[in-house]
Amino acid sequence: MKKYPSIVLGVISACCLLSAHVIATEETDVEKSCCPPKKTPTCTACFTPTYATLIQSVASPSTGPTTLSQITVAFDKIQTARGITFDETVAPDSFTLSKGIYSFKFQFSMIASTVSGPVSERFFRFTDMYLDINNDSSRIALDWNMWLNDATPAPPYGFSQYYWASFSGSKIISIGEDNTVVKFILLRDPNWLGPILFAYDPFYPADPLSTNNNPVRVNIHKINGCPT
Repeated sequence: MKKYPSIVLGVISACCLLSAHVIATEETDVEKSCCPPKKTPTCTACFTPTYATLIQSVASPSTGPTTLSQITVAFDKIQTARGITFDETVAPDSFTLSKGIYSFKFQFSMIASTVSGPVSERFFRFTDMYLDINNDSSRIALDWNMWLNDATPAPPYGFSQYYWASFSGSKIISIGEDNTVVKFILLRDPNWLGPILFAYDPFYPADPLSTNNNPVRVNIHKINGCPT
């Protein structure tokens, strides 16, 4: 009979310990909900704006006329840029991008540099446009739109003396590593390789019509730079 109170007290103590453990667990859960863990840095904390506008400002001997089936788009000026460069000591035909996702937009105009009749419109028959990545280790295909002069009768200053065409396009591209060298390549139909060059004035080599009317313009804008 003397052992009975001890047994009762032991059971009561065990229940109290169990209740205390439950209360402690509940308090920990409440504490967690009130004090959430620190968040990792947001994208804005690790994103560095990168952009550039690359142009060919005038037609020049280094960029035309050409009868080649493959044309590397060259530039002679970088209008504005941050984090994108090219070599201005020679006719630059490549630029460097860091890892990230970019909006790539382009527009250019070309003329047939000889008067050759209706067949000259086929000089502008491009079969492919793409970005050459690290000296052709890979390619990013581009889509484009084309507008072709129809050579209908025009005033003395008209465009009918030369065929000419304009092209434009855009693409979201992904660059996998820093210091990636990129070139803009055009491929022509090998059956029609008449002389053409980048220009916006069909009266080559007439004076520029406007300092802001460039034969080639490429806009590059980094739209994502956070690690995956």
